[in-house]
Amino acid sequence: MKFVLETLFVLIAVRLVALAFRPVVHARAAKAISHQKQATKPDIAVTKAAKRHHSRLKWMLIALATCFAAFLGMALLLDYSNELGRKGLVDALIISLLPLPIWIVLTQWIHRFKTEPLRMLTAAFIWGATVASFFSLVANNLVVHFLVSHYGRRVAPLSAVLSAPCVEETFKGTFLLFLFFSKSARFDDAIDGIVYATMIGLGFAVTENVFYFGRAIVAGSTAVVVGMIVVRHVMGPFLHPFFTAMFGIGLGFSRQTDVGVVKFIAPVGGFFLAMFLHYAWNLTVLTAIQFPIVYFYFYFVFMLPAFIGVLMLIVFQLGREGAIIGERLLPEVQSGILTAEELKRIATVNGRLRATTRALCKGGLKPWLIQRKCHQVASELAFQRFRVAHGTSERDDALEAAFVQHLRECLPQRVNLKAQPQAA
Repeated sequence: MKFVLETLFVLIAVRLVALAFRPVVHARAAKAISHQKQATKPDIAVTKAAKRHHSRLKWMLIALATCFAAFLGMALLLDYSNELGRKGLVDALIISLLPLPIWIVLTQWIHRFKTEPLRMLTAAFIWGATVASFFSLVANNLVVHFLVSHYGRRVAPLSAVLSAPCVEETFKGTFLLFLFFSKSARFDDAIDGIVYATMIGLGFAVTENVFYFGRAIVAGSTAVVVGMIVVRHVMGPFLHPFFTAMFGIGLGFSRQTDVGVVKFIAPVGGFFLAMFLHYAWNLTVLTAIQFPIVYFYFYFVFMLPAFIGVLMLIVFQLGREGAIIGERLLPEVQSGILTAEELKRIATVNGRLRATTRALCKGGLKPWLIQRKCHQVASELAFQRFRVAHGTSERDDALEAAFVQHLRECLPQRVNLKAQPQAA
C-alpha cells in the first residue's frame, strides 16, 4: 500500500511539471510565427502568452510544493503516531499549538510599518513545520544510527550537539535564503529577516514540540508534562525562532548595506552564529542532566540578555524604517497630498498607534480599518521608492502612480468619516 501511494505521488508530481512546462512550446511557436509575419500584433500575443505561461508555471509549482510539504507532514505525523500512539499524538499536537496564535500576533506586531505577503509568511511556517523538520529528523537519525553502531547507545544523545545545530539551521536557513532572493517576499532589512525567520522557527518548534510533549504524555507522569510545558512554552518558546533570526538578521544587514564586504560577511556570520547558539544551548541542556544549575545559569546570564539585545535591535530598525518613510514621502507633502503633521504620524510607531487608537475609539471599526489602510498604502509607496533607489527593484512608474492614487482616495475617506456626526 505504501509503495502504491508513493508511486501515485510521483506520477502526480511528474504530471504537474509536464502541465507547467507545456505553455513553453506554445510561446515559442507564437514567437516563431510573429517573426515570419514580421508584424507587430503577434508580438503582443507572444508577450501575453509568455505572461500566461509564467503565471501558470508559478501556480503549478506552488501546487507541487504544497503537495510535497503535505506529504512530508503526513510522514512526520505517521512516524510520531507509531511511537506515541494516536491519543498521545493528538494531545501533544493540541498542547503544541495552544500558544502559537500569541506568538504569531507578536511577530506581526513587530512589523509596525509594513506587512509581509501572507502567502510568504504561510510558506515560511509550512517549510519549518514540514520540510525542515522532516529532513532534519532524517539526518539526525542517521547520525544517531552511526554513533550507536560504532560507539554504543550511551553516546546517542551527542547527536544533539554533533548534528542538530548544523543540520537544523541549514534546513531552516535554506528557505530564508530563498525568500532573500525572491522579489515576491519584499525582503528589505533586518526586521524582514527576523519576521520570516521567526515564522520558520515557529513551524519547526511546533513539530518538534509534538515529539517532546508526546513522549512526556506517554511517560504518564503529570509532573513530567508540566515540566516540559514550562521548559518548552514558558522559558524557551522563542529558541528556534531566535536561532534562525541570527541568519535572518545577517541577510537583512546584507540587503541594507552598500559595502561589498558586509554584504558577504553579514549573512555568513549570522548563519554561523545561529549554529553556535544552537550548539551552546543543546550542550547546556545535556550538561544540565547532571548539573541542573548550569541550565538556569546559561539561560539567565546568556540567552535572556541575547534575546533582549535582539529586541533592542528591532527598536533601532523600526526607527530606521520610519526614517525611510519620512524621507520617501516628502514629495507627497510638497504636492499637498499629505501634511507635514500627517507624515510625522505615519513615520513613527507612536504616531501610528495614536492615530489608529483614536480612530477606533471615536469612530469604531470602519475608521480604524481605513486608518490602517492609509498607513499601509503610505508604507508600500515609500518602500517601493526605497527599493528602486537601492537597486533591489526595477522602476515601475505605473505601480508608483497607483500607490499615489490609492493614497489620494483613502485620505478623503478618512476625513469624511471624521466629519460624520457621532451618535449620542
